[in-house]
Amino acid sequence: MESTEQIADLRLKARKAYESGQLKEAKRLVEQCMADDASDPRGQELLGLIQYLSGFYGRSVALLESASLLVPLRPAARVCLAHGYGKVGRTELSCDLLEEMIRDEQIPAPLMLQVAVGLNNIGRPDLAVCASRRAIELAPQYAQAWYDTSFYTGKCGGSIDTVESHARRALALDPEALQYRIGLAGLLSRQERLGEAHELVQDLTKSEIESIGCRTCLQRVTDLYEFARDYRRAVIGRQRLVVMPEGEGC
Repeated sequence: MESTEQIADLRLKARKAYESGQLKEAKRLVEQCMADDASDPRGQELLGLIQYLSGFYGRSVALLESASLLVPLRPAARVCLAHGYGKVGRTELSCDLLEEMIRDEQIPAPLMLQVAVGLNNIGRPDLAVCASRRAIELAPQYAQAWYDTSFYTGKCGGSIDTVESHARRALALDPEALQYRIGLAGLLSRQERLGEAHELVQDLTKSEIESIGCRTCLQRVTDLYEFARDYRRAVIGRQRLVVMPEGEGC
C-alpha cells in the first residue's frame, strides 16, 4: 500500500507525463496511484483526461462524471468533459456546459479557445464566436484568439471586412504564423484579390509549402504561385498534392 506522500508523488509524475504527451506512461502511473483507491477523484479526473486524448471518449466521460460527484473538476477537465459529451452524441449537454463556461472567470484565454472549438464541433459556430471574443477580452495580444474569431465569424456568415480585419490583426501580432498567412491568402483569393494574396505566401520555403496539411489551402496557394508564374513553388505544391490523401483538409 502506497503512503499519502508516495501517491501524491506518483500523481505529480503522471500529470507531467500527461502534459508531455506520454499517455501510456501517464496511464500506468495514475493507475498505480489508484491501485488502493479506485474512487480517488483526482486520479479519476486525470485518467479521464488521458482517456480522452487516447480516443476513448465514453470511458473519459464516465471517469470525469464520477470525479465531478466528489470534487469540483478543474477547468481543463470541465472543458474536456464537455468535449467528451459532444463526442458521444450528448450535444445538448455539451452545449450547455460550454456555453456556461464562456463567462467563467477561471477559464484562461487558451482554454477559452478550446471552449470555442467544442462549440464549433457541435454545430454552434455562433457561440464559438462568443467564446473566442471572450478570449480576446482576456488576452488582447493573443494572436490565436483573433484568428479563431475571424474563422468562426466567417462560418457564421459575418461580414468579409470583419473576417479580414480579425485575420490581419492576428497576423500583425504574430507575423511568422504560417497558418494566419495561408488563411488570409485564401480569404483574399476567394475575393479575386490574387495579387494581395500572393504577397502573403510569395516567400514560403519548400518545407513550409510541404507542411501545409489542408488540401484546399495547398491548392489555393499552388494556384497563386501559378498566377504569379512562380513555377518552382508551383511544382513543389503540385508534387505535395499528388501524395496528399484525398479529402485531407482543415
